[in-house]
Amino acid sequence: MRNHAKEDIEFEKEMNETINKLYADVLGVPVDVSKMSFKEQERLNKLYFRQLEVINNDAKREFANLSPKEQKRRNLEARLAELKLEDLQKQLNEM
Repeated sequence: MRNHAKEDIEFEKEMNETINKLYADVLGVPVDVSKMSFKEQERLNKLYFRQLEVINNDAKREFANLSPKEQKRRNLEARLAELKLEDLQKQLNEM
């Protein structure tokens, strides 16, 4: 029983670190979600998703300004990356 509790604590710690990194990468500031109240976390989530929308809209605008040839090249690169991820997922599922 103690081993499961220790694993749960480690898992929660890793999840908090991952979440903190995601928020920090998007928002540009260090974040410690584990020390926030539920309401603070909700506000942070809204801010995070709003910022993701801004980033996505900026990326769409930049993409639209590219030449058709460059757009096609980037689309092909993105599809190649998707195929590699799909292959990795299949390999993981087979394990």
